[in-house]
Amino acid sequence: RDKLESTRKLELPLVAVADNLRSAFNVGSILRTAECLGVRKVYLCGYTSLPTGDPTSPITRASLGTEFSVEWEWRRNTTDVMLQLSRMGYQIVALETKEAWNEVNSTPARESVSIFEYDFVDPVALILGNEKHGLDPNVLSGCSICLTIPMAGKKESLNV
Repeated sequence: RDKLESTRKLELPLVAVADNLRSAFNVGSILRTAECLGVRKVYLCGYTSLPTGDPTSPITRASLGTEFSVEWEWRRNTTDVMLQLSRMGYQIVALETKEAWNEVNSTPARESVSIFEYDFVDPVALILGNEKHGLDPNVLSGCSICLTIPMAGKKESLNV
């Protein structure tokens, strides 16, 4: 039991940046996942829906109230957040498909890595893209590495 309690207090050197998410339910899911993983802060950027505190809102229903326990902030521009976090020592990491990453990055040194092989030791800003279009190429080109989630099924990506 003591080990479980100490694990719950573990805080990853990780922040999440949500870029123009369409679905309020997905925002709630991200906040809930962030709370479960100990993410330090979630940046909600662009036209991403924001928590309102309304108990009937899709965000509150999907997050099970974690919008009140996870630090979050709205920012207009994702690339400005990425630049600020980079200056603070965060590695800027995309969560995107290998195909989208390769379209923007032809340099072999900037390859994609499975999220299961990545070592989350240094501070990381994980950049999450739009459900339909993924990350904007300008946002993607500002990332130093791309993490992918290997897909066993027929779909090429997992919804945020």
